[in-house]
Amino acid sequence: MNWKRLLTCVAFLLTFALWTNAAQAEPFKDVDSEHWAVKEIEKCVYSGYLKLDENGHFAPLGTISRVDFISALLRVLRSEDIQVVERSSFKDVGNKTRGQHSILTSRQMRIIYGYPDKTFKPESNVTRSETMSIIANITKKFTTDTSVLDKFYDQNSIPGWARALFAKNIRNNLYVNYPDPDMLRPNDKLTRAEAAVLLAKISENLELVEAKYLGKQKDSAIFVRNEYLNTYAKAPRNVVEIWNIKLLVEAGNVFPAKFESNINSKSQSTKVGDLVNFVVVDDIYTNENTLVIPAQTRFDASVVKIEKTKWKEKNSKALLTLNKAKLPDGTVIPVAAVPLTKSGKLVPIQKNTKHTSKNYQEESKTDFLINYSRVLYPVVKYDNKIGDGLYILLTGDLVIPYEEL
Repeated sequence: MNWKRLLTCVAFLLTFALWTNAAQAEPFKDVDSEHWAVKEIEKCVYSGYLKLDENGHFAPLGTISRVDFISALLRVLRSEDIQVVERSSFKDVGNKTRGQHSILTSRQMRIIYGYPDKTFKPESNVTRSETMSIIANITKKFTTDTSVLDKFYDQNSIPGWARALFAKNIRNNLYVNYPDPDMLRPNDKLTRAEAAVLLAKISENLELVEAKYLGKQKDSAIFVRNEYLNTYAKAPRNVVEIWNIKLLVEAGNVFPAKFESNINSKSQSTKVGDLVNFVVVDDIYTNENTLVIPAQTRFDASVVKIEKTKWKEKNSKALLTLNKAKLPDGTVIPVAAVPLTKSGKLVPIQKNTKHTSKNYQEESKTDFLINYSRVLYPVVKYDNKIGDGLYILLTGDLVIPYEEL
């Protein structure tokens, strides 16, 4: 038996398993991979329809205000930037009202009408019935009867004014009834997870929406030029593609950050599955002075594996992979990256060693490989404190929203 070949295969499988585990890390701090609405929540956050709070939480069980729901809906409809010409007809909506533009836009488009007392109540939590009214209002008209409601145990709880609206949305499958498929709970407050499901359904079925409510398709991406980063002299890549609607930071770029959470080997408090946070302290510009990564951009990394030495705990190492970034404006973008520390060493492909995973080059779409240790690849010393510096190495292209001036 060729033991050398067998050991090479085993090492490859172990490395592949580590990367698979990293890919299966929890999407957000308070939304695990088994959450019933995880796909819709990810879609809404990564598409910019809904945002995380300042701590990186989505709060799936939390309620959503009327102004936040209508603002998210306008983003789904691509109508958030429509010029408003009408003045507010709502007594409780003025120049200092949060989300005023979204409220006036939705009123001008006749998406919402407010209450009989001429108020909008922007900060009130939206109910499921109110949501059904809004969705039914923007979708194409067709005749339906309310017999479709008979299968729901609580259909008698639906307000009289909302029965036909519920029926229409059920026919279009633009409704949510988790966890009991036989109940609609029409008078309950809508949760953020339920809002994500509804918004995701609408975004995937825009053909059901009347054309007058839809904004123009966003401009297609047009390449403008290449610019360059010089934040790390030995980075395998330094190219940043400038497009009219995005920045594409090529895999292989390296930039500085700092730990925003501890990895503590002495207390053994860090465990596999934990999140480790990094923050970019200063604005990162290209050589040509284009802002690429703003200061206070935060990155989430998952602890995939911890390797401890037999004699010295302080020499233990942790395998970390970065999976998302949150820009200062709340925008969340997916990331494929690893920490590059003093314990790591870039190895050109022509200097490949038996300790370097050949699969890594294929996965990262770069022509460089990384040799960190004989067991782990993207590792950091298992004893780092808040404020410690490090470099982040992109293993996949990083796409950042951008508007060419």
